[in-house]
Amino acid sequence: MKANTSMLPTTIEDLPEDVLVHILSFLPTLDANCTSILARSWRNLWHQVPGLRFDILPFYKKSSQIYSPARASFADCIGRAFFLLPPHRPLKYFQLAFHHADFGNREMEVRSWIRSAVRRGVLKLELRFYSHPWMEVRPRTWRIYFEDWRYIENMSETFEFLFLNIMNSSVTEVQLHNCAFSFPSNVSAGFESLKILVLHDVLLTHKHQIECLVLLCVNLEILQLESIQNTGVDEFRIHLKRLKKLTLKGHFRFADFDDSALLLMDIDTPELISLTVVDFGVWFSSIRLNVPSLVEADFDFSRRYSSNYDLWHSLIIYFQGVERLRIQNMWRFPPKMLPTFSYLKKLELITGFAEKDRLGICAFLEASPMLEMIIMDYDNLTVGWFDFDGFHDDEDKMDNNFVDLKIPRLKEIKLTNYRNSRNERYLVEMFKANKVILEKIVAVPPKCSGKAPSSPIVLWESKPLALVRVCLFGPITSFFQSRMNN
Repeated sequence: MKANTSMLPTTIEDLPEDVLVHILSFLPTLDANCTSILARSWRNLWHQVPGLRFDILPFYKKSSQIYSPARASFADCIGRAFFLLPPHRPLKYFQLAFHHADFGNREMEVRSWIRSAVRRGVLKLELRFYSHPWMEVRPRTWRIYFEDWRYIENMSETFEFLFLNIMNSSVTEVQLHNCAFSFPSNVSAGFESLKILVLHDVLLTHKHQIECLVLLCVNLEILQLESIQNTGVDEFRIHLKRLKKLTLKGHFRFADFDDSALLLMDIDTPELISLTVVDFGVWFSSIRLNVPSLVEADFDFSRRYSSNYDLWHSLIIYFQGVERLRIQNMWRFPPKMLPTFSYLKKLELITGFAEKDRLGICAFLEASPMLEMIIMDYDNLTVGWFDFDGFHDDEDKMDNNFVDLKIPRLKEIKLTNYRNSRNERYLVEMFKANKVILEKIVAVPPKCSGKAPSSPIVLWESKPLALVRVCLFGPITSFFQSRMNN
């Protein structure tokens, strides 16, 4: 039967109102407001969008001057949007990308917008404050003239977010980018509704500010810290009972860093499922973890120096119960005994392929009896370390005395940033000689600048089981079918 095309919508006006509101929710609020002039039915349609989204960056793309009337009216449009919204209209999110010093220091006005959103029951607050937005738009072609220096110096202030504004509110997610924050020191209640906290490029005013903040967020489930700036800190502690996911990225900057100081990272999260530490703990000399429920872990130093070997090995013992692990291959000879990863199914090693690296790969494989997939990612910026124990990163002498591997569940090996070097080919031959691969070996060439990613190359593949069934049981099935027909 043919569909009745007369009942299908032919124009956007024929769409249901809830569908139109959903479409408008993908637009910035100022663009959604412009649709009110299209027709009478669209006049108040943008009021039903469940949130407000404002971004100052497009105004810097349109104007080549540091100051322009369009950007000056941007702040007024935000205040007018709150004024035009019906007072009973709740908000699910409020996203603001702003540069408050560009408008004569409207810090109090920005805080009034945050309070207005909180009064409307907002669930998600995402605040991003550009320090130099014109540099993000034109990092190479921008020119700063001498007469503009005094104006730019006044734009270097940092916005301070007050956690007091969201106390006893319905806010469940807070994301802060490029700002500072403060919270009341003497409070009886905390932020019970807050479940997701993201701090990116945030300036801390005292050394225990993060520790005190997370103690007030008793129901926090997701915590992400990236490029945190602090002074005078000698320890980093996260003690949360209900935290499920913890992400630490970027350098933890210390103004008073001393090589002889004991820097401690202490994470006590009994319900943590996912832990990601990328280029974050390189300055810590001691790490303590209490993560009995951990399922996936990603721990990546900035560089693989020999001085970090003891710290790397102290981390390995905490990952014995994980199912997915991404870590650098810092195993060396003579080695310390690796723990047994009894539940590990997917392993991603940031590694090289020289002799010392191959020994480390084999050590991981022998310690992972349940392993199903291994990804070996070559990165020349992170695999470089000081030569010791007689090993070198250049191509080694090859022989046919392969290591005997017994990995019964291993199904797939993937080599990313594959360069087709002798060491890589030797590693592939070692796996093929041991016959540990049930399915295939895949290589992904390095991505060239300005080009699309290269397609994976299958270096070796076993005959599919479906083809084996056809070859073996196909003639038998045909024989019985012919006998039944007769």
